[in-house]
Amino acid sequence: MRHFVYLDTDTLNSYLSQINGGLLKSAVNEVKDEVATTQNENTIPGKTNFTTEIGLKPILGFKFSEDKEIVNTTNTLSQIETGRELIEKILHDNAYDQFVAYLKDNTLIGELENSAIGNYVKIEDNFIIRDLNYILNIFSQDLAEFIAEETVKPFRNELNNNKEKLNANGIKAAGKNIESIKSNVLKEYADYSKMFNIIKTILPYSEFVICNNCLIPITKKYLRESLNQIRFNYSEKIKIVGRYTSTLKDSLDREKQVNNSFDDMFSVLDKSFQELYVNTLGFNEDMKIVIPIALYFE
Repeated sequence: MRHFVYLDTDTLNSYLSQINGGLLKSAVNEVKDEVATTQNENTIPGKTNFTTEIGLKPILGFKFSEDKEIVNTTNTLSQIETGRELIEKILHDNAYDQFVAYLKDNTLIGELENSAIGNYVKIEDNFIIRDLNYILNIFSQDLAEFIAEETVKPFRNELNNNKEKLNANGIKAAGKNIESIKSNVLKEYADYSKMFNIIKTILPYSEFVICNNCLIPITKKYLRESLNQIRFNYSEKIKIVGRYTSTLKDSLDREKQVNNSFDDMFSVLDKSFQELYVNTLGFNEDMKIVIPIALYFE
C-alpha cells in the first residue's frame, strides 16, 4: 500500500483540468430534506441524494454509495476539518492514479535513463535530504559554543595538568592560545551560518531530496510529513514521479551570451550560484533536476 509523503495537488489539478476539462474540487453533500442529527444517530427523512461533485466524474470513475450508513458517516466527516481533509486526500490520491494512468496510456512517462528533458519520469532509489533550514538550526550559537568548548577542552586539561611546571608567563600564554583557538572555532561557525543564510536567500528552494543523481526541489506546502520526519521514519527506497526539466549545469549556465551589462551581471550571479550549489551543498553539475508531483513509499 502506498504512503504519500508529498503530493503537488495544484499541479495535479492543473494537469487533470487540461486533460479532461474538469477541476478536482471537493466532496459535497446534497440532500433534498434537512438532515436531522440526534445524540445517538443521524436520520435522513424522505428521499435523499448523496453525490460527489468533483468535475471529473468520467475520469475518477466512482460515486459514493447511497447506503444510509455511508451517507451518514461521510456527512459527519464532511462537517469537521479533519474529515474534510481526509476526503480531499482520498480524492487527490485517486486523481494521482488517474493522472499516471493517462501518462502511461499516452507513453508520456518512462524510466529516467531513457528520458529526455521535458519528459515525465518515475524514480525508485535510496535518498538523502538537504534542508537549509535544518542546517541553519545546526549552526546555532549554543551549538557553536559547545563545539568550541569541546575543541579546547584537551588543551585546558593539559594546561591544568602542567601548571606546576609553568611560570606565570607560560600559564598566561597557554591560556591566551586556548582562547584564540576557541575564538577561531566560533568565527568559523559564524561564517558558515552567514554563508548558509545567504544561500537560503538567493536560491529558489531551501529543501531538496537527492535520489539517483537527481535533484528534487521540495515545495513545503505539498509535504504531508516534514523532511525531518521523512529522514527519521523511512529507510527504504523512495518512489518519485515528476517532470525532468533540466540538468544542474544547464540551470546554472543561463547567460551564455554576454551582450550587455545586465547579461554580464546575471552571468556573474550564475557562477556564484554554481559555487554555492557544487562546493557548499555538495551537488554535482551532472545532476538532473526533476520537479516532483509525488513522493511516496510502499
